[in-house]
Amino acid sequence: FSLADSNYRFNKDGSVSKVETLSITYAGMDSSTNLPVFYIYDADGLCTFRDIVNGTLESYINIPADPSVTNGAPYDTTNTQGISRVSGVLQADIDLGTNTLWVPITGSSSDDLFCGDFDGNGKSITNLNILDATTENQGLFGVIDCTLAERTATIKNLKVSSTISSTSTYVGAIAGYAYQVNFINCESSGMIMTSASEVGGIVGYAEYCEFNSCVNKATVGSTTTSAGNASVGGIAGLIKAVKASNCFNSGSINGPTAVGGLFGYEANETTASTFDYCINSGTVIGTSLYGGILGYATTSSQFNYCANYGKLSSESESEFGCFIGGINSDSNVTVTECLSVGAVYSENAKSYYAINQYANVTNSYYDSTVLSGCSEKTPVTTVGLPTGLGTTELTSGSSLENFTDSCWSYAAGRYPIPNVQSALSDYWDDIITAATPTSN
Repeated sequence: FSLADSNYRFNKDGSVSKVETLSITYAGMDSSTNLPVFYIYDADGLCTFRDIVNGTLESYINIPADPSVTNGAPYDTTNTQGISRVSGVLQADIDLGTNTLWVPITGSSSDDLFCGDFDGNGKSITNLNILDATTENQGLFGVIDCTLAERTATIKNLKVSSTISSTSTYVGAIAGYAYQVNFINCESSGMIMTSASEVGGIVGYAEYCEFNSCVNKATVGSTTTSAGNASVGGIAGLIKAVKASNCFNSGSINGPTAVGGLFGYEANETTASTFDYCINSGTVIGTSLYGGILGYATTSSQFNYCANYGKLSSESESEFGCFIGGINSDSNVTVTECLSVGAVYSENAKSYYAINQYANVTNSYYDSTVLSGCSEKTPVTTVGLPTGLGTTELTSGSSLENFTDSCWSYAAGRYPIPNVQSALSDYWDDIITAATPTSN
């Protein structure tokens, strides 16, 4: 065979062997990003992509040009010690196998962490299993960090079904740790648990990241008994200066403190995060500082056109200090045109609020039938109060006063829904079900 056009390996004993099946191919350089692009066809190809990034190839591989590339040339990995800026594109659904434990894509060293792109191409990765991990940064990608790069990484059009258990921090199905990354049209399902903190359905820790049309269906939780915030969220656990739009959680989220349907703990004290058109229908269980969209924030984060249809359940044994909020718990945030109708279950905790304890609330509503106790609990330093309407009024199909009609969808028999039908078309039926009172 010709070494110029074949997929081959230089083995450690000095021999050369041909690889018959194309698991990964080289599609040339992306002219817009200047990144080498690899097409990934199966589990072996995904592992090879990881080993190229991590610098852990067991033998040198001549990766052939993809058949779709005219006059393409192979990619020689002979001198490759790890490539942090590279692009991968899935060409098929990939099942990693129930007996395989995944080693995350991270980079070859702390100075050469992954800062490339990954396009799921509408495909799925299933059986991403990481069990009893004892080190931080667990997920499909352990770390995506563009701190040293003059670019923003992009992860898009990807579905990951995972089973992850860890005793350390920074755990998520797609990434454990992410700095300066755009996540677009990503979905997580399965179960993601840690006995530590900073765990999310998509990402464990996210800083200067954007989430657009991201969905979590996974069960996400922390069993930590340590002091401090557990930071558990359906989309991301611990966040700093993020922007989220058109995101949806339907998974069950569970942890002690700073637990949110979509995001756990916003910890940046200088740059506020923004949440637009975000929806939760999953049950959120905690002991303190938890909410339908965000658990707790240290900044004046902004919520626009968000809705919580999910149940909030307290495991606190104390009637004090257990702050619960339909949108966010105990933070000085700004809430505009938001809706909170999910029930609050708490035998002991009395500090629960329809929207938030400390908030600048404008043109927002809650279901006074479901959240009857919240109407009697006046937030401490609130500028503007949410309006309580009964279930019948909220599900009449009529527009709500001071709600922007173009930003909401109305229909008789269900609650208003943030207008995400186009951005989350594949999940629209699930959202309608969540917004129908009989489903709660």
